[in-house]
Amino acid sequence: MTTRHRLLDRQLAQARQADGAVDLDVLLALVATTYDHADLDRLRVERASALMAEELDQTNASLEASVATLAQQNMHFTAALENMSDGLCLYDPAGHCIVWNTRLLELLRVPHGVVRLGTPLAEMLRHSVLAEGGEAAIAAALTRTLQPRHGAELRPQRLALPDGRTLITRRRQLPDGCFVTTFEDVTERLRAEADLHRMAQQDALTGLPNRVALHRRLEEVLEACRLRSSFALLTIDLDRFKEVNDTLGHAAGDRLLREMAARCRGALRQTDTLARFGGDEFAVIIDPVTVRQDAAGIAERLIEAIRQPIWLEGTELVIGTSIGIALPGDAGVAADPGQLMRAADLALHAAKAEGGNRACFFEPAMDDKLRARRSLEGDLRQALAAGELAVHFQPQVELGNTRIIGAEALVRWHHPERGAVPPTDFIPLAEDTGLIGTLGEHVLRQACLEAVGWAPLRIAVNVSPLQFRQRDLAETFARILAETGFDPRRLEVEITEGALLQDSEQTLEKLRRLKALGVRIVLDDFGTGYSSLSYLRQFPFDKLKIDSGFVRGMDRSAESAAIIRAVIGLSHSLGIRVNAEGVETSGQLQALRREGCEEAQGYLFGRPMPPREFAALLRDQAVPTLAVAPA
Repeated sequence: MTTRHRLLDRQLAQARQADGAVDLDVLLALVATTYDHADLDRLRVERASALMAEELDQTNASLEASVATLAQQNMHFTAALENMSDGLCLYDPAGHCIVWNTRLLELLRVPHGVVRLGTPLAEMLRHSVLAEGGEAAIAAALTRTLQPRHGAELRPQRLALPDGRTLITRRRQLPDGCFVTTFEDVTERLRAEADLHRMAQQDALTGLPNRVALHRRLEEVLEACRLRSSFALLTIDLDRFKEVNDTLGHAAGDRLLREMAARCRGALRQTDTLARFGGDEFAVIIDPVTVRQDAAGIAERLIEAIRQPIWLEGTELVIGTSIGIALPGDAGVAADPGQLMRAADLALHAAKAEGGNRACFFEPAMDDKLRARRSLEGDLRQALAAGELAVHFQPQVELGNTRIIGAEALVRWHHPERGAVPPTDFIPLAEDTGLIGTLGEHVLRQACLEAVGWAPLRIAVNVSPLQFRQRDLAETFARILAETGFDPRRLEVEITEGALLQDSEQTLEKLRRLKALGVRIVLDDFGTGYSSLSYLRQFPFDKLKIDSGFVRGMDRSAESAAIIRAVIGLSHSLGIRVNAEGVETSGQLQALRREGCEEAQGYLFGRPMPPREFAALLRDQAVPTLAVAPA
């Protein structure tokens, strides 16, 4: 090496910076004036080599980062592809597999390891167990779905597979000519949709069509009957079902409904439609019907099938039924589902009013009766709001000395235009329309206000079975007694067995709460129900009232006299007083005295009368029985 080169190296070493790098630009400027062209060329070559090495290092680092990013993206893509709920296949324009996922192989039942990069689609399908099963139609459909065809994307196709599954396939062509096809398993979704549709159209307890399905079926047969013969709509209501449900429990009631549904199906034809609305309400579309007698005949078959005995909870029961019949275009019935249902329901109510266990055809007069009932309901609401209903009192007498010992409070309604409206008309209406609670409170309050000064006479008020559905019944009585200042020990609450048939345990609890107030509890119309004796065992009644039907028949019927004798004897053995209702003759009075009956009421002693008239009767004690010598 020459002395000049050594000098150059020394100068280069001096030009190095603290980190060891050489600032070649400074060095070149430094030596340009000292060294010859050969030295400058060497310096330039070293500078270019350093720049190229730096750029190469940067390029390698960038490539390594890109490879790492691609590897991560590929890992994410593979994870996403393998975790798809749908099967996916990407294939080139020639029909060779490029990308696929495991879900595709599972859906098409293709063994793992068969499909590789570049595997023809035909080869993949050949290994599908669906194709091996001999299902040529399925294999052909798959082929059509997967085969490369240039043009617009394929519409979603539904494939019903031999194993019960259903696939939806979708295919799209990519800009480079490749195709991507997805396979979605919709089996469970379709099953769930079918279940929801069935639930929306089907009664859960009996499996019968429900109201929605019946309405749709009505629309169908109405449309069809314009071209052919007519049909009939029947509405069915089971008689005494609530008694069974309340006494034997809801499980027994459900078994009864399923049995009645099966009996009805057995009494119908293949072309007829049976549906259940809920509760004990059913409906039947009789299709076709050529004459009214067709519908009447099937209704009779239904009645006969339903009234056959059935054993529930070890008890043999006979359940009757009431049926209403309506025909489109008959007796003014409009050919409309809603109007048909309304007409059949009106006919059903008429059948129940006639005692049940029968069928009635709709008649226009039933519609008039419904309008009249609605008008009466409106008047009753106004009368309650205005306080127009009055309370009358019927005397109750002690048979030993023929003196008045109490009175039964009875509601009376004198309408300004209708005149005297019978209680048998407006009390059931109040029960049906939910007004009975308001009516009952009105009678109790008026009776207490009028009778508060008649001590020590007891006042009896009737409580409807529906009033026992009020949670605060005892609280209502306590409030009214406190407001009026009426002594609870002078109040008698009369109930019928109908109240005990509805949720008897809850009713008995409410009776206990009433008795805790100090009031007396009376079982009215004793002997008319089928479980009176069991109630005497469950609750300590203070008094029994013998039904007027037995009293009227006692002087001409040995059976009625025997029943009265047995009731009085039973009551005395239990320490319960007895009141006989409906006493109208001296002969009945004398017979009751001989049997040891303590008290009675009836027209012989006085009709229900306004408070002022009853107060005058109390002052005079001028009841007709004073002319009869005491026993």
